[in-house]
Amino acid sequence: MKFATNSTSSVNVSLSLTGGKGSNSSSAGSFAGHISTYHGDETTLNIVNSAGTGNVTITTEDPTSAVYAGGFSGILATKHSEAENSQQIVNIDNVCATGNVSGGYITGGLFGNVQANSGTVNIKNSYSTGDV
Repeated sequence: MKFATNSTSSVNVSLSLTGGKGSNSSSAGSFAGHISTYHGDETTLNIVNSAGTGNVTITTEDPTSAVYAGGFSGILATKHSEAENSQQIVNIDNVCATGNVSGGYITGGLFGNVQANSGTVNIKNSYSTGDV
């Protein structure tokens, strides 16, 4: 079991991507760009009592590129596991994001994209403030 507890990240994120159509794949957030479990074994990831503060801004030449922007994290995911009966779990409890989020192909106030590929994502007592 992995934990991040009582953590705060305070940063303004500005990401500018250049290149041809579909050439970019990236994520940005004020706490982390990408939060996920690992491939393989049974994994539980807990993020509790944590905050991300600051503005997240993404600019790209191609608005259809796979670019994810979120106030706390651009992507929150469980990874696909080849192991039989493997359970990937992400628990988010009492987290917040403050600041504005703009740009990206998929954009959200707390998370840009949430993917439960082969597991469970639990989010409770969490919120974001700011404009999206």
